[in-house]
Amino acid sequence: MHKIDVRIAPALESLDKILATEGEAGTFDFAYVDADKPNYPNYLPRLVALLRAGGFIMLDNTLWCGKVADPAQRENDQQTKSLV
Repeated sequence: MHKIDVRIAPALESLDKILATEGEAGTFDFAYVDADKPNYPNYLPRLVALLRAGGFIMLDNTLWCGKVADPAQRENDQQTKSLV
């Protein structure tokens, strides 16, 4: 049985469709996000709803080459600000 389902579409749209499918909530073991940084906060609640207990979410670039620890970067760079 195949366990990976590749979807090519805007991520929020895909997550909403999956959540609307009966029986999908709480069935995911793992979610990997490498998408538009400003929407990271919008992805998280949807992914949490899809994950089973003990599931794992991995967010790409969360340390953003250390920029998230630099107050100047957090204030002046929108992508960095969205990761904090």
